[in-house]
Amino acid sequence: MEYSFVKTELRGKVGIVTLNRSDALNILNEQMLIELADAMENFDHDDNVHALVLQGSEKAFCAGLDVKEFSERINEFNRILETFKNCFIRIHKIKKPVIAAASGYVLGIGAELLLCADVILASDSFRLALPEISLGMIPGLGILNKLIRNIGKAKAMEMALCERAIMGDEAEKAGLISRIVPLADLFNEALQAAHRSSELPLFAAIAIKESVAIEENFENTKGIEDVAMRNKVIINTEEFRNYIRNFNKSQK
Repeated sequence: MEYSFVKTELRGKVGIVTLNRSDALNILNEQMLIELADAMENFDHDDNVHALVLQGSEKAFCAGLDVKEFSERINEFNRILETFKNCFIRIHKIKKPVIAAASGYVLGIGAELLLCADVILASDSFRLALPEISLGMIPGLGILNKLIRNIGKAKAMEMALCERAIMGDEAEKAGLISRIVPLADLFNEALQAAHRSSELPLFAAIAIKESVAIEENFENTKGIEDVAMRNKVIINTEEFRNYIRNFNKSQK
């Protein structure tokens, strides 16, 4: 597959995947997510690759969903939602270590994507928020369960219901990210972490990920399926469709 919205690179035993829509703060559209899942799976299936780095741009790791595209394709919502669900399940199933470098905005589905990584390094400008409720939707790909486990129900609900953002220091203290790194060093630190992991026994790294998946119950995609079903009910209401059309008009 040729990629328009992601870039890939191989350095030693490390596969690097870069979200490549920086002019739009790396907001995700359907094609971008398909390309991302494909690129990560290709590295996962490559015997020469032992670890992955996932990164965005300095301003935004990923600033959420491409609302404009989806409002223009409102009659395709059911199919698009199914594509998103399937792509995230594929990303969750990556067996090799994934180290993420996150700077700037990490919003909505971008936060869902970031928390698929095993190790997360972030810059001082890191800002994670869940704005889905402003679109009349719910965070749909497993992030609420992850947040409840990491920061507790009260803070997770404040993020989901009140759009409260979590900044770098708070995210580090809560265990949402591994550590804060100066922006100038962010990519190199992520790459070094990936290189270190890539030199260690791969079978052990895969076993560690499988053990954590069992502990967190991510091997069972019931949570993603359940929330996707709830969003499917929402997006098929006339109330939602009118809301999303009006929301898009208000952004112009």
